[in-house]
Amino acid sequence: MESWSPAIWTGRWRWIRESAHYADPARKIVAQTADVLASATDFRINQKFRLTDGSEMSWTWDGKFDGVMRPIRWDHDGSEMIDIAFYWLRDGLGGDTYAASDASKTGSEVFRLVEGRLEVAGCYMTSESVQYPYREVWERMGD
Repeated sequence: MESWSPAIWTGRWRWIRESAHYADPARKIVAQTADVLASATDFRINQKFRLTDGSEMSWTWDGKFDGVMRPIRWDHDGSEMIDIAFYWLRDGLGGDTYAASDASKTGSEVFRLVEGRLEVAGCYMTSESVQYPYREVWERMGD
């Protein structure tokens, strides 16, 4: 595992579709990138993705690694997508907890840097108590 410094998170990341495993059969994302700017306390992420129908969307979250829930907002209209809180667990290892404002989904993720790749493992639960675990890997595209 790489040692901690804000620079290890900052940059442009590409989701590796072939490495992703999702239990949710309704998953519709086919490509994603994320632009990340991180410091010891602050964190900003802008994520762009393409869906199976060819449409594209993006969202932005701007906050701190302090465990406080803040909204992710859709870029096209500024509306709230979901509330999320990010936190450090230890060097090169972080996590988040998220919840939809309509209570339709709650979940959490652990993310870690391993040999220059970002590994994410998470699970979310619907309001009907159905659980959907997932794993994905991201690789750095550049700064």
